[in-house]
Amino acid sequence: QGLSSIVIRSGQPLLLAYSSAEKARELGAIFVGEPAKSWLGVPLILGGETFGVIIVQDTHHEGRFDEEDQRLLSLVAAQVAVVVRNARLIEDTRRQASSQSQIIEISEKIRRSAEMQTILKTTADELAVALNARRVTARLFTGHTGDDRAVGDDRAVGDDNDEGVNLTTVHPPEAEV
Repeated sequence: QGLSSIVIRSGQPLLLAYSSAEKARELGAIFVGEPAKSWLGVPLILGGETFGVIIVQDTHHEGRFDEEDQRLLSLVAAQVAVVVRNARLIEDTRRQASSQSQIIEISEKIRRSAEMQTILKTTADELAVALNARRVTARLFTGHTGDDRAVGDDRAVGDDNDEGVNLTTVHPPEAEV
């Protein structure tokens, strides 16, 4: 546990301007490498949740940072927290839009066929690509016991204990599992 962990856990800024190594040890911090002579860390907080820390340090001079530096860094950290949240929201929106686009594309390809075998094979193929999965199973239940049929190519398998139509596609198509 270093000084960063202490700031994140407490959610409070930490300024060690003089005797920083000694004060850090008193706080229970563990060092990796040479301890800084002056150290200032402020938390990144949004919605009451600490999710990161911004740190400035000087490994050569004590007294390098003061309370004014802490106020400035805290203001910057507040702005960074908002920008990070906005960037995450944008990324989530892009991911959702991409998923919606994939759903529409897959649905359009599936709707082009009226044959059960083609519908299931297209579904399995498209899901394998979209989800980067090696094996996809599409199964329809007919309600007739013992009416399991494997549809598709020789890699398709049926389960004798279930009722319905089953298709398993292995991707890439040349791969054997």
